[in-house]
Amino acid sequence: MKLLYTIIISFLFQLNIQAQAIGIEQIVDNGHPDKRINIVILGDGYTATQQQKFINDSKIFSQYLFQQEPFNQYKNYFNVYAIKVVSQDSGARHDNSAPDCPGLGSHPISTAKTYLDTRFDAFGIHRLIVPFNSQNIATSLAKYFPSYDQVIILVNTPYYGGSGGAYATSTLHSSSNEISVHEIGHSFAGLSDEYYAGDQYARESTNMTQTTDSSIVRWKNWLGFRSVGIYQHCCGGNSSKWFKPHQSCKMQALGLPFCNVCKEGIIEVIHRLINPLILFSPKEQNLNVGDTPLKFSLEELIKPIPNSQKISWNYINRNIAKNVDSIFLQARDIPLGNSKLSVFVEDTNLLIRIDNHEKLHFSIVEWNINKTVNSLSVSGKSSLVEWSISPVPAVNYIDISLLSGEMKNCSIHLINQQGQIVHTEKFSFMSKDKNFKLDISNLNSGSYHLQIMNESFNISKPIVIRTSK
Repeated sequence: MKLLYTIIISFLFQLNIQAQAIGIEQIVDNGHPDKRINIVILGDGYTATQQQKFINDSKIFSQYLFQQEPFNQYKNYFNVYAIKVVSQDSGARHDNSAPDCPGLGSHPISTAKTYLDTRFDAFGIHRLIVPFNSQNIATSLAKYFPSYDQVIILVNTPYYGGSGGAYATSTLHSSSNEISVHEIGHSFAGLSDEYYAGDQYARESTNMTQTTDSSIVRWKNWLGFRSVGIYQHCCGGNSSKWFKPHQSCKMQALGLPFCNVCKEGIIEVIHRLINPLILFSPKEQNLNVGDTPLKFSLEELIKPIPNSQKISWNYINRNIAKNVDSIFLQARDIPLGNSKLSVFVEDTNLLIRIDNHEKLHFSIVEWNINKTVNSLSVSGKSSLVEWSISPVPAVNYIDISLLSGEMKNCSIHLINQQGQIVHTEKFSFMSKDKNFKLDISNLNSGSYHLQIMNESFNISKPIVIRTSK
C-alpha cells in the first residue's frame, strides 16, 4: 500500500511538473521595472524539453517588435520578460469545429493538453486562437511578474492564428511576428481592426468611428497626410455605418506599417504609462553660502530614438536654458528668501501632431530654493503631468482638465494671429478640482494660440475656435 501510494504521488508530481509555470527570464533590460513599460511573454504548448525554444521564439519576437514604428523610437521605454510555462503536450487544441475550418489536410485535429488551454476555432472562427484557462494565466503572472503592462501569449504551433483582448495571442506561423504586433495594437493601444471584423467588434476608438465630418473626426489632424482619410468599412452587417482612417495599415492587413493615426494612438499609451524622467539631482541639499556653483541635473531621462524631447529650464519666471540635461546656478546670484527653479520636458515627436492634439504630456521637476545670509537649502520633486484640452475645434468654450499631477497658480492666455492677448484667466488645479471651463463665446471664430503658464512651465498650442458671434 505504501508503494502504491508512493507511485500515485510520484505520478501526480510528474503531471504537475509537466504543466506549470517554472521560471522567468528577462529578454530585454532597459532599467528597473518600476520605471519601464513591462511586456511579459507567456508560452503555451511548449513541453519541458522545449523551454529553450520558447526563449528563442520570445527573443525573435522582441527583436521584430522593436523594429516596427513607433515601437522602434520608444524601445528604451520597455522591458521584456518571458515566463516559462510547461505544457503536457506540444501544440494547441484544434477541434475542427468552426464553419471556416480549412480542412483536415491543411490543419488536422489536435487534442493537445496545454497549460493555458489554448484552442483554435474560438467563437466559431477558425483563425481565432484563444487561451481559455485564465486562472493559470493569472496565477503565472501573479507568481512571477504581477506588475506587467502588456501580456503576449506565444503558442507553439505552426498554424495561422491570433487574437487580441486582454492578452495578445499568436502562433508560430510564418506570419507570427506580424500577427503578434497586430494583436498588440488591440491589447496595448485599444486599436480596432481596419478590416470589418463584425458588428460585435464595431466601436468608437482611435481608428474607428461613425463620424464623417472632416472638421471633427477624431483623426482630423492627419487628414490628407500619407493617404489618411475617412474610408467606409466593408463588408457585411452594419459595416457601411463605420469608417477608418486608412486603407493600408497593419490593423487591416499583415506586412504593412501602422498608419499615422494608429502610431499616434500607440504613442499616447506610452506617454500615459511612463514618466521618462527617472532620476534628477539634487533631491535635498543643504550647504553654506559661498561661491560654489550649484548643479541641477536630469541624471536619467529616457529619450526616444531619435530624440524628440524639448527641455526648458526656468528660474524665477525666466527661461535660462533649453535642451540641456543640466545647468549651474551660482550661489551668490541666488536672491535671499524663497525662489523656484524648474525644468520642463515635453516629447515633440512629429508622429503625435501636437498642433491639433487634445492631450498634452510633460514631465516637470521643481526645486524650491531657500537662501539666508549664511545657508542655502534645496528640495526637489518630479511629476508627470497630463492635460486634456477639448473640444477641438473649440465651440463657445474650452474644457481644460488635468488628468494627472497638480498645478498651482496657472495663467491662461488666448493669443490671436496678430500676437495680441485677447483673453486671460487665472486658475489652479488641485487634488479635488482638476477641471476648468473657459468661456470663449465673446471671441471671433478663427485660429488662436492657447498659452498655459505658471512659474514652473510655459506651454503653447494652436487651437481653432468657433463661436456663434
